[in-house]
Amino acid sequence: MYIKRHTYNSDGKSYSYLKLSKSVRVGARVKRVDVVNFGRLDDPTSPAYFLDKYLTKSVEINGQQKFYTLPMAVYTVCREYLGLDNILNNIVDNSRIDIDLWIYTILMIIGRIMDPDSKLSLTRKYQDYYLPQSTPASIDVQNFYRTLSYLTEHKVSIERNIALNLTKQGLNDTTIVFYDLTSTYFEGDCCQSAKKGHSRDHRSDRVQIELGLVINNQGIPIYHEVYEGNVTDVKTYQCTVKRIADAYPDARIIFVSDKGMLSKDNIEFLDKHEYPYIVSASAFRYYSKISDLLKDKDKFKKYKDNLFYLKSSEGIICYNPETAKKSKITRDNAIKRAQDLIVKAKKNHPQDYKVFLAKHICKYHRKYFDDEYILKQVVIDKEALIDGVWLIKSNRTFKYTKTIIS
Repeated sequence: MYIKRHTYNSDGKSYSYLKLSKSVRVGARVKRVDVVNFGRLDDPTSPAYFLDKYLTKSVEINGQQKFYTLPMAVYTVCREYLGLDNILNNIVDNSRIDIDLWIYTILMIIGRIMDPDSKLSLTRKYQDYYLPQSTPASIDVQNFYRTLSYLTEHKVSIERNIALNLTKQGLNDTTIVFYDLTSTYFEGDCCQSAKKGHSRDHRSDRVQIELGLVINNQGIPIYHEVYEGNVTDVKTYQCTVKRIADAYPDARIIFVSDKGMLSKDNIEFLDKHEYPYIVSASAFRYYSKISDLLKDKDKFKKYKDNLFYLKSSEGIICYNPETAKKSKITRDNAIKRAQDLIVKAKKNHPQDYKVFLAKHICKYHRKYFDDEYILKQVVIDKEALIDGVWLIKSNRTFKYTKTIIS
């Protein structure tokens, strides 16, 4: 995503807005999608006015127009708080390289924030960014690629040292860490790790990689890992947990994950190594053990807004009535579409309607019907009972329920 100025003409007048936008590929074209409109630039009360005046507007320095405030803010954070310059100087054998890793790294970070584009584009734009130290008169794009290779080679050490620097300043609370996985797809075919898998971008036609990210209790990233595009969430979990635990041997870390990470093997792994955890679990997995408790949701205690909970031997059962309503609507619509298709198939294909339906009713819809395509009410009733319900499981006892639910 990037911040960009957009100008529109109306009735002979020109109006400029500042927007947070992102690029989305639609077919063979790349389309700009506006995420946030910060408002008009000539409105002193709008966020756009502040952003343009103090962050994105260039100023004249030594006879040249340069972006000052935002580059300096990024530079200061990376150098003073993260200690990235010293980390790079200490972990890399400078006798092996002839480029300044710190300069190329900070330029790429600033470029990614100011105007996310290709590295080749950055070789033309970097002179527009002010830095309190000299930069090369010109940059060969290969130097950016070489820098990325060095950073990748020393990734673990860099992340560990950054986290250590943040800890010394009281900015790295690892009492609770959160881990999740996402995917990003590729247009090219030169990435060896890129493979077809479950696409969260809804681009099953493209190869992708999986990106695992761990953040601390303050939302600061402390570790990441890149996986092949066809890996599943549960298969990355044990490796990530062990690496975080090894990196912080003296910290009392509680691992927090969603139900995409939950499996019998992962729970056994956490219990075996006595790693404290709080995980979300599907109610369907524990249906037989909690179904009786779900029949009377009036017994659930209200936590806040639309969130209710009930303690049980299987964990804390959570219930959101708004989510339950949405699930019911989704299911009812799915059943209605399937029923319409069944009626149509029996009318147009009376002899072989089952063959036709087998090809046209998706697996999700099929579970609501028996072999004769008659509605299975027992399945619907079972789903309705767990609509908006999930479990929170932990191998630790907490004093306050709030600690777990939040």
